Amino acid sequence: MKLPYKIRELAEAVRSSLSSPYTVRYPFEPSPAPDGFRGKPQFDEAKCMGCGACVEGCPTGALTLTDEGNVRIIELFYGRCIMCGQCVERCPVEAIKLTTEYSIVYTAKEEALTSIRRTLVCCEICGTPITTLEHLKWITEKLGELALSNSTLVAVMQDLALGKTPTRAPKAKEIDRSDIIRVLCHKCRRRAMAVDHGWRAKY
Repeated sequence: MKLPYKIRELAEAVRSSLSSPYTVRYPFEPSPAPDGFRGKPQFDEAKCMGCGACVEGCPTGALTLTDEGNVRIIELFYGRCIMCGQCVERCPVEAIKLTTEYSIVYTAKEEALTSIRRTLVCCEICGTPITTLEHLKWITEKLGELALSNSTLVAVMQDLALGKTPTRAPKAKEIDRSDIIRVLCHKCRRRAMAVDHGWRAKY
């Protein structure tokens, strides 16, 4: 025979009060994220070379790249990040990863920003930013002996071997053929290579 509804309801209430809760005690205790959860992205500053591949892949503009003088700054604003993982996919050196941290609460906007600073290498003629010093080193290592076919990489390697930093102020002068052994952007290198072929008349 079934007990009356009210008695069954009271019995269920007593059992529930004596048993452990089914819910978690968040936010008083952290609730672990499930496997494969895409949470807050995090930079590995030791690996990041400042190439900017992650910035180009970010669909929301949470990642930004700014060149100031001889410094490149990559900033990540968590307020715009949707944890899509595009930055992780595009990074060639696995310098950024998604953590399982999902509670991102800050009291000030500045606290929601994280940044990476890298030494910027610029063209010795016009001053146009080329890329970071760390990126050039990575390219040189990847190319191996083939790096000797690129004058900019050779010039950077020579400076580093001599203990110099390949970051010089641009020189306002006419381009000479001898400038091909300097650190140049692609436009100035093209002009230096064509100097014996009448580029002044063509360009």
